[in-house]
Amino acid sequence: INGKAIPIEMSQIAMASLGNRLYQSVRGFDNRIYTRSSTDGVNWNGWNNNGGENTPTAPTLAALNARLYQSHQGLDNRIYTRSSSDGVNWTGWNNNG
Repeated sequence: INGKAIPIEMSQIAMASLGNRLYQSVRGFDNRIYTRSSTDGVNWNGWNNNGGENTPTAPTLAALNARLYQSHQGLDNRIYTRSSSDGVNWTGWNNNG
């Protein structure tokens, strides 16, 4: 603006499909990770933090071999990943180095 670089932040919502459900994950205003799901893409359950950690960036989601995987950059700049077979019960966060 007026020749000055102004940093902006873009909100990203990660999405993945597992079984008959769609899952979304987002970084909240409090920098914590929230996840929700839907069976039809129209009606969604409420956002749930269920152990989501703090992150300076948007989380990601991917489905592979009947598991949902969620990753994020930690405040220590390391990458952390956890997984779930149902999108509710998650493993602990693993530091991938």
